[in-house]
Amino acid sequence: MSYPDQPYAGQPIPGIPLEPASMSGPDEPYAQWWRRVVAVLVDNLLQLPFVVVSLIGSALATGHDATASDVIGGLVISIAAGIGSLWFAIWNQYVRQGRRGASLGKACVGILVLSERDARPIGGWMTFLRSWVHLVDAFSLGIGYLWPLWDAKRQTFADKLMNTVVLHLPDVRF
Repeated sequence: MSYPDQPYAGQPIPGIPLEPASMSGPDEPYAQWWRRVVAVLVDNLLQLPFVVVSLIGSALATGHDATASDVIGGLVISIAAGIGSLWFAIWNQYVRQGRRGASLGKACVGILVLSERDARPIGGWMTFLRSWVHLVDAFSLGIGYLWPLWDAKRQTFADKLMNTVVLHLPDVRF
């Protein structure tokens, strides 16, 4: 299903070769490790407003002179911020990245997560599964996260298992 605000959902993205074999050579577009790290940091920083609001709500609810209405109001604020944070994370990490190939953080640094087979975004469910497969990177004492530093295709263990590549394509419009 294609959405007007999601121009590349399930479609080839202009400027990306469809043959994985053509993605090698001196001009290979595989994303550098530092770009991936910055993208994760940006995505995490985007959660900061929700955390601040939640902390404010908690402070209202647990203040020294808190009345019953302060406690209820603080809990409502804190719970609403938590729900907002969860909604935003799901939308950014799974819906947006699944349809467009990039979360907001990845879009900021010009990288896309695409299928190695057809160079298309992998969809929300596969993006969700890929996030769980990243546990392999973590359980390998973090080596999987560092693997892109010396891998020819700059893939993590999760990328290899999910048949995905992360490409740096600064000219792609989001």
